Amino acid sequence: KSDEFLKIGLAKFSALKSIIEAGYSVLFSEIDVCELRDPEHCEMTTTTSQSHHKGQKQRGCIYATAEFDLEIQPNILPGELSVPGSEINIGFFYLRSSVAAISLLDAVRECLTKNCGWDQEVFSSIAWKKQCCYVDDNDADDKAHDESTFACDKAEATEECLQMRILSVNYFPTGGNGGLRRRKFRQFGVVPPEYYAKTKTCPVLVHCTGRSGQQSKLNCMENVQRLYGNCSSDNA
Repeated sequence: KSDEFLKIGLAKFSALKSIIEAGYSVLFSEIDVCELRDPEHCEMTTTTSQSHHKGQKQRGCIYATAEFDLEIQPNILPGELSVPGSEINIGFFYLRSSVAAISLLDAVRECLTKNCGWDQEVFSSIAWKKQCCYVDDNDADDKAHDESTFACDKAEATEECLQMRILSVNYFPTGGNGGLRRRKFRQFGVVPPEYYAKTKTCPVLVHCTGRSGQQSKLNCMENVQRLYGNCSSDNA
């Protein structure tokens, strides 16, 4: 990573800190994220309470509530889980205006000022160290998900202790990194189109990672629009 690239990361988190300190929460999306629908609007509604306990609230949206300081895109393949210390993706996330969020950004900025590493690796490492509890929406065990969510709601933690939610890779997929495991997914993200056809669901967005250069990014976003631009839970 070039010095210029690292400076962009520092500028980004400095700006975010100013906004968060002013009392505003932030939904951050990089320019190579192809958003297909409103990430704060659940794809499906329920006839029961909108509480996310007991699986009542859908995982295909940002909750944007006081229950989580950080809701962020994972950097995993379908079927995997994000574990403490693993890399998360700073291309798309929701950050609530809170003491914990400010503390996180302070630590990230301090580290980046010292040229301590790539911003995504730095952010991931510090976020995991500061979290007091986390929920991984990629956990297929709904009971485990409900219990961990409840633990976050009831966590006895200091104001600086981060409560974190890892978003579902099926609703918020990346585009792969070009490695052997992901090469075949480069044109449409790490979740294949067949998954959405089978489950009658749609991605909320696709993050065109795993490629560099403007034309490569544009090709990815055009392909994503072709595949999912008209997708709905009725015709997926």
